[in-house]
Formats: sequence, C-alpha cells, structure tokens
Amino acid sequence: MKKLFSDTRILDRACRENYGLSEDLMMENAAEALKQAVFCAARAKNLENPTVIIFAGGGNNGGDGYALGRKIQGILETFIYCVNEPVSEQCKIQAKRAKKAKIPFLTDEMLEEKTKKIAIFVDCIYGSGFHGCFEQKIAELIEKINGCGGIKIACDIPSGIDSKGQIESSGSDGKELAFKADFTVCMGALKSAFYSDFAKDFCGKISCADLGISRELFENSVCGEDGLEPEAFLLEASDLILPERKKQNANKGSFGHVAVILGEKPGAAVISGKAAFGFGAGLVTLVAANSAANGAENRFLQVPCPAELMQGSELPDNVKAVAVGMGLGLFSCGAERFLKNFFDFQTREKYIPTVFDADMFYSKYLVQFLEKFAVDKNMSVLTPHPKEFASLLEMTGFGAVSVKEIVKNRIALSKKFVENYPNVVLLLKGANVCITCKNSAGKIETFINPLGDCCIAKGGSGDVLSGMIAALLAQGFSAFEAAKNASLAHALASQKMHGSYAVTPFSLIEKVAGLSELDESEESEKSAGKQGN
Repeated sequence: MKKLFSDTRILDRACRENYGLSEDLMMENAAEALKQAVFCAARAKNLENPTVIIFAGGGNNGGDGYALGRKIQGILETFIYCVNEPVSEQCKIQAKRAKKAKIPFLTDEMLEEKTKKIAIFVDCIYGSGFHGCFEQKIAELIEKINGCGGIKIACDIPSGIDSKGQIESSGSDGKELAFKADFTVCMGALKSAFYSDFAKDFCGKISCADLGISRELFENSVCGEDGLEPEAFLLEASDLILPERKKQNANKGSFGHVAVILGEKPGAAVISGKAAFGFGAGLVTLVAANSAANGAENRFLQVPCPAELMQGSELPDNVKAVAVGMGLGLFSCGAERFLKNFFDFQTREKYIPTVFDADMFYSKYLVQFLEKFAVDKNMSVLTPHPKEFASLLEMTGFGAVSVKEIVKNRIALSKKFVENYPNVVLLLKGANVCITCKNSAGKIETFINPLGDCCIAKGGSGDVLSGMIAALLAQGFSAFEAAKNASLAHALASQKMHGSYAVTPFSLIEKVAGLSELDESEESEKSAGKQGN
C-alpha cells in the first residue's frame, strides 16, 4: 500500500527547505531517473541504440528534459524539440547546459522526418501544474507523437493531465487528448492524479524517482504534528488477504451463511450467490424477495440454479451476511414488502452485515436505513457505480450531481458522503475502484484499486464482486477488509483472463478460485530461483 498525494510540489519545496537540497540537485536526480527509464524501456522493447527525441516545455518539466538530453548525449542519438521557450530560471539554466553539450535541436521540418522512424519520445512539456486545454499547435503535436510507433515516456505526469487527473483537451476525434505514455516517471512521490479513471489509458507503467532523498523522507518532509496527509492510498496485489482455511476441525457452518436476495432479474442473484460460494462461504441461500404472502409462486424457480446454492423465501436463521440489490427491481409489492421487513429487522433486533448494490441505490428504504443506522454498527458495504452514486447522493440530500462530476471528483465526493454516513464502507466502481471509509482513529481515508482490467466491463461482473464481499463478511472480515480484499481478488482475477472481450461472470469466478493456486505456484518459482542463485 502506497501513499498518493494531490500536490507533490508542496513536498518538493519542503525537501529543499528541510534538507538543504538545491533545486538544481533535485533536477539532476530527476534527469538521472529519466535516463534509467530510457535505457530500461529500450531493453524491454528490444531496441538497440534507439534515437531519443525529448520534447521540452518552458517550465521545470522542460528543465528535466534538457538535463536528460545532456546525460544521454554521446551515448544515444539524442535530439531536443523546444515546444516552448524556457521561462523558469532552472529551465533556462538547463537549456544553456544542453546547448553547451551540443545536443541537436530539431526544427519542425526535422521533427517531421525524425518521427517517421522508431524512436523513444520523452514528454517534458508540462508537469502536474498544467490545467485547461492545449493550444492548437501543441494539441496537434501531441496527436502526432501519439500516432507514432516506438516508446513514449512521460516526465512526472503525461502532458494534458492536470493535478486532479482530469483531461480537458480533445483530439481531432473528439476524445480526451493527452500524451499517451508507455512509461511515466513521477518525481518524489506518487500522485493521486495518475489513478483517475481519465488517466488510466495515458500513464502506462508508473515508477517513482528519488530526488536525492528517500521516498519516506520526501513524503514526510512537511513539518508539523500530522505533516501532509495523503489524499488517498494505492492498493497493491501484495495487500490481498485471501480467505484461507487453516483450521481442519471445521464444518460448513464455520465459514458463514450468505443470503443473496433474488428479485425481478434472478440471474444476477444466481451470479452473486455462485461468487459467494466460490470465495469461501460455507453456505449460500437465494432468498426470493418477490415471494408474496398471498401464496404467489416463488420467482427464484424461474431460472436454473446451481445445485450447490439453496433456495428459500425467508432469511435463514443462521445467516451471517446478506447481499441485496442485484437484479432486485423496486416496483413489485413483494420486493417492497421484503425491504421494509428486512430493514425493520436490522434496526430493531440485530444487525446482519450487508452488501448493498445496484437497485438499492434507487430505494427509499436504503436512505431510511442509513439515517437510522446505529452508531456502533460498522458492517455495511455500498457498491454503486457512478450513475447509482448520483442517485444515492440526490436521495440523501447532496443535490443533483452529474455522472461526469462524480467521475471527476470521486475522492472528494466519496469522503463527503462518508462524513455524513461514517458507519458504512463506500466502494465506488470505475476503471479504478475507489474505497472510502472511516478508520479506527476517526479519519476518513480513501483507497484506490487500479488493478482491474477492462475485460470485466460486462454485465454480471459487479454481481460477482457483491457476492465476494458478502462471502468475506460471512467469514468474519470487517466491512473494510471485505471490500478491499474482494475488490483486489476480483481485479487480479481479471488480469488472468484470456482475451479482452469474451469474459463471462462464471469464467471470472473460476479465475478467482484459482488465485491461491497461482500464488503458491509463483512462490514456488521464486523459492526455486533463490535456491538456484
């Protein structure tokens, strides 16, 4: 797990003040990191003696580019294209040094010729201080570079992405336009901007460069009682804790009983129930919300049900966790009756840990439940996608917020929601999953899971996730640990899929089940490698 900061320039200044590091020295370290990235990228792509073209802006990001050129001049064929004349003092100094090192500067005509060849293109045009839209000339340049082959490396952050991870510029195709990096070398500490949904297609593989000081010292360079708090935390594969069974003297009841509520679209509940069973729950029952008291036929009988899943019309007595909302529907008397009874039971007698998903974010009963929620109960997980979160925000008095605004400001809006409802864990879906909750010290924190693959942008993938969270709740995980670990397992399983378009919910569940086997295999390989060395 790593810290993510909204503005690392604050840390940069603090480092200079607290540790006596000059701006020049820190820039030299930044350029050295870019140099290493150039050589590593060339090796990774099997390019021998590639041409390097550095695009330098007028600020300190451009200064990093000029310094990089000086460091690799004479080793690789190196060119600099001056996008904007140097403006910052440090950029002016580095530009003079680059000229003294006799690095060739490209004209527009020369650039046209050079971009026809395979090369390494280094983006040092703008840093994280960029905002707004590109000038027309620069927009055309970025489009040209993006359309070239070769390798693309961004210094600090791809040009066109602002400090909040937003992309305001549009290309000739009307889509978001930014430098499309294969590799991004950020400076000093990780930025939360890298992990916005907008930025995911533009940052490539991200590495963090030390600027003459360790990352730990850099991140804690702001003095004061609490220092500079990170805006969020980045989840990694190593943060995953699978529901491993260690005790042999156990039975199915030892691992919890999950109830998945079945409604108008029963297939969603079947998917969720199957996922819960595959992620360690000892028992899973599909409970028909539409089973009316007047003797109407149970709706769950209308779809094929895996033999391992039980079926019923009431919550089991020994239920340990509930997943509700997937395919529920909100317009039948049966569903409304079930929700009323369920929430009355929850608030009056005892609380069953619950995952709320899909249709629940359009239900008045969820709002009533959130308002009544006991202060000492912290066992609910809400899993909306942006459109569902927009509905929830409006129903809970935050006003009308567009889906676009939610995607743009998901961390701030998530924290604001959890401030009002501190006893829930909010998992906001997207290209990068955003999990927000109140920790034991009373601070509201956000965790970003960037590991998911676009192959799971399919109907039913969210139902799988809800079932997995419910399974962990039933096995005794806290609401946050259930959301975190289910999200990580869900994302890592997506990386194991073959092909980008043919994933089904059930094939995803199979990959989730295989995560422990893969981990054991990888550990064995690592151990063998160490022994061999």
